[in-house]
Amino acid sequence: MGAAASAYLYQHLGSATRVLVSQIAGYLTLLEGWVYDHFELGLATPNAKYLEYVHPRVSRWIQKHETVANVDKLGAIRRTLDRLRPSDVTWDPYVNLRENGVVQVMAFYSGKIKYMDVVEPYHPERILRQFGHMQSIPDPPYRPLEAHRGPFGNKYSVKYGFEQDNWEQWRNHVLAPEVRGEKAVFEFFGYTRLPPLVRQSVSSCYHESEL
Repeated sequence: MGAAASAYLYQHLGSATRVLVSQIAGYLTLLEGWVYDHFELGLATPNAKYLEYVHPRVSRWIQKHETVANVDKLGAIRRTLDRLRPSDVTWDPYVNLRENGVVQVMAFYSGKIKYMDVVEPYHPERILRQFGHMQSIPDPPYRPLEAHRGPFGNKYSVKYGFEQDNWEQWRNHVLAPEVRGEKAVFEFFGYTRLPPLVRQSVSSCYHESEL
């Protein structure tokens, strides 16, 4: 279900980037939780009743209900984003989850995910810092079979092919440890050291039988 929800959200995030689009669909609770975990925007308050490993992650927060007009609220959020400093960003909110083994190996699956007729690429090798690893230069992302973009959301269409056996045999498409790279070291905020930008072929993550 997590892959299906992510695929559907990814598609609508793409549509929401169009200049004349003012709405968004998809599993927005997932997106909100990610925002609350990373940015100090004053949009939510911590939930004192939240229990780690018992409640869903997004239950950590209680959303504030604003009474001001939407356009005023949006302007306030944009001004807050403009004022953010590096110390206002939680660069690695999931470090405790990883240290306690909550992050499953399937999270390193590199391929395409699907919901009904929606197919979207999933590239963990492009966001290794979110997994606590040092980021190297990844291979280019998947190219869509066809793409139609423009200022309108109803004209936006990006279609990818889907190989069913990739998902059914997902363990053959998990990033190998050498592709994940070194573990990153954190300080008060940000990374204390950055990765060398070394070209690394992501194709090495696959078993020889799958190449």
